[in-house]
Amino acid sequence: LFIKGFVRKNIDFSTRTCSNFEGVCGEIHHCTVDVPFECTTPVTFFRQPETLRTNSRQEFEFFKEEDLPRKDFAEKDKLMSGDLSEFNQVSEEFFNELPFCELLSSRIVEFDELIDRRRPSGIDLPFEERFFRRIEEKMVIELRLKILQKRQVTIPPTTTNGDIVKK
Repeated sequence: LFIKGFVRKNIDFSTRTCSNFEGVCGEIHHCTVDVPFECTTPVTFFRQPETLRTNSRQEFEFFKEEDLPRKDFAEKDKLMSGDLSEFNQVSEEFFNELPFCELLSSRIVEFDELIDRRRPSGIDLPFEERFFRRIEEKMVIELRLKILQKRQVTIPPTTTNGDIVKK
């Protein structure tokens, strides 16, 4: 199974216009980023998918008998071959149903780390406040999928008291 998608990440942060030991004032900013991901995984089937039916083409010819064009053959001799004036074939096409997925649920565990977090010198800030310019995002993405395939099913006739009942 090949999976490809993205996680939409909303990031809110603030700037510093002024500050003191009791608080920080500034503008609130917002950024939305689509973080792409892709992976592959083997699938163990509860019931095997339907076997793919392949297309086929077969050519056929009709027998043709005609007189020979040259006179150096016996009068009873004939040219026997396939009819070259026509082309005949039987073509068979199958339109296989593609398997498809349905997303049942997702679970995302995130870890955001401020990489260059530091306390600037010469600026009054509350003790827990820091500046940063980079964020590193780590995620574990769990997806629960259902893989489906439409199939033709033959329902055999059933019997009731010896009588065949067709459904």
